[in-house]
Amino acid sequence: MGYSITQAKPSDDEEELISLINRNFQKDDSQWFNWSQRQNPFGENLCWLAREESAGELIGSTGLLRQRMNYDGQAFAVGQAEAINIDEAHRSAQAALKLQRALISHLPETDFHFVYGMTENAAAVFRPRY
Repeated sequence: MGYSITQAKPSDDEEELISLINRNFQKDDSQWFNWSQRQNPFGENLCWLAREESAGELIGSTGLLRQRMNYDGQAFAVGQAEAINIDEAHRSAQAALKLQRALISHLPETDFHFVYGMTENAAAVFRPRY
C-alpha cells in the first residue's frame, strides 16, 4: 500500500481527524480537540495527515502543538510532538516513518527553539536551528 502525506490545519479536516483519534485513542467526545486545537493561546498547531493513496482514506496523523517555555525570564517558542496516530490495519513502518519525516523536515521552517516529545517510556528533543 502507498501513503501520501499532506500538511494541513487541524481545523481543515476536523471531522475526519476527530474520528481517527477517537478510533485509535478511544476518545468519545471532542473536548480534547477544543482544548488542544481551538483554545491554544500560543497559536495554531501544525498537523500532518496520512492517506491511503488508492482510496484517499485518512489512516494516520501527527502534529506539533505550539507551546511557550520560560527560562531565566525569557520566553521561548517550542513545539510538543503529538503521538503518531495510525489505524491498526496500516500500522507498518511505512506510514509512520512518512509522517515522522514530514514533521522533522518541516522544523527549520518553524519559529520553534526546540521540539520535544514524551511517552511513558522515553523523551526526545529536536533542535530545528543552530
